[in-house]
Parts: sequence; structure tokens; C-alpha cells
Amino acid sequence: MVGMGPVFVSMLMLAVAAGGDKGPSAPAGMKLVPAGEFVMGCAPVTDRQCQVDEQPAHKAMIAAFFIDAAEVTVAEYKKCVEAGACAKPLNKDDNKNCNWGYGDRDAHPVNCVGWAHANAYCTWAGKRLPTEAEWEKASRGAAGAEYPWGATKADCGLAVISQGGEGCGKGMTWPVCSKAPGNSPFGLCDTVGNVWEWVADWYAPDYYGKSPAADPAGPATGVERVLKGGAWTSELAESVRSSVRLHFPPATALGNFGFRCAQNVPAK
Repeated sequence: MVGMGPVFVSMLMLAVAAGGDKGPSAPAGMKLVPAGEFVMGCAPVTDRQCQVDEQPAHKAMIAAFFIDAAEVTVAEYKKCVEAGACAKPLNKDDNKNCNWGYGDRDAHPVNCVGWAHANAYCTWAGKRLPTEAEWEKASRGAAGAEYPWGATKADCGLAVISQGGEGCGKGMTWPVCSKAPGNSPFGLCDTVGNVWEWVADWYAPDYYGKSPAADPAGPATGVERVLKGGAWTSELAESVRSSVRLHFPPATALGNFGFRCAQNVPAK
């Protein structure tokens, strides 16, 4: 380090020790979740209202990946429909809770979509649906916090849930990223509340007890797919914890179902 003063060298060493290499830059609208281990599932000692299928809490090693910072919006999904790659979701004439068809909800999460809608969109966008393990790590962080923001019980200051009425009293979803104080450790918004999010995995109630230690991707087959995160219709804060597992047949399209996409980190 010829010509570098001792102060500069010390600062450089501190930067390296603190993790100066931040890894690859995430594509626009996405966040990097670095490789590493995290605590997946629900531990009755520290978490509220653990369900049987969330147990046991266990460590999982996950490869680095990118994930959308926000749930896919109506405006974004429209582009896929216009390109002929996505089918239209149910609309306001099918169900008043569907955001499709309202002129003022382009910034809201697209909802009333089944798993195939979500998978088709992510494929068209050059992405994929996240695995349940990836989604859970992105939501709660490496330490396995109960909620994205920590242990504080969910309320309408942190998430779009049913408190004072559905959708925090508005009776619908909110524009994405309306609750910044509830963001996850990796900078994702609405991982709990607003809409339940489809993930790639088939559902099995006992999967957490037998999943592989590295990059679990769910059972090979099944009849229902997993959704994560709770929604604007969720009445209990306990139902929007990061480890909660909802499961429905993949063709189910409801006003509280949406999604976000993930993407592999390119090999060096």
C-alpha cells in the first residue's frame, strides 16, 4: 500500500472487517438476501401461538438470492397481461375486494390471483417465485425474529391488517410500502399484512420436521401450495408472524392473495 497513510490503511481494514464487500448489486426493485443460515419456524418458548405445522424451529442454510422489495402491483401485472403472458386476475365485478378493474388501485398489490397467475408473472419477468424458506428468511432476518421488525406485536402502525376494521379501517388493501416502520431487516415492505403471498412450495404439514438443512424447496408433490405473511383481512397479530403457513389449492384466487418474485444471484 505504497503512498497510503496509516489512517487510510486503518480505515480500509475497518471497512473490510465490517463487511465492506456487500456482494452483488440487486436489480432495480429488488433486494439482496446474502447467503447464510437463519432460524426457520416457530419456537414456543419465544413466539406466540405456534401452530403444529410451523414446528420445530430449525436452522436452514440458504444460498444468496434477490427478492422483490414490494408485492407485485396492479400496474406491474398489467404489463404482463398486455404482453399476452399473463391471464387477467378476477376483477371488481367478480368480487368487490379485487383490485383489478378499479382505476385508482394501480399502486395496490395485485390480488385475486391463483398460484399459476403468480408463477406466470414471475417467469415473464425473468424471475421465479421464492421458496418458503427464502421468503421466511427475507421477512424475518437471520435471527428468526417473530415479526419483520422484531418482537413487538403487529398493529396498524406496522402492517396493513384488520385492526379497527379490515385494512386498518379502509376495508381493502393499501398501496404497497405504506408501512415503512414494518419493513424487514433486508428492506422488504409488506412481508406481513396487505396480501398473503404465494410461494413456490407445495404444502406438507410435517415438512419443517424433515426438511433438508440447506435450501429446502418443499415437498416434490402436493395438492396445496403455501402462502405466507397474513393480509389486510387478518384479525389477529399472531396470524401475521413470519413463520405462519397458510395453504390452499393453487387455483384459489381471493381478495387477500398476492405475491412477489425472487431471482437467483448469478454465479461468479
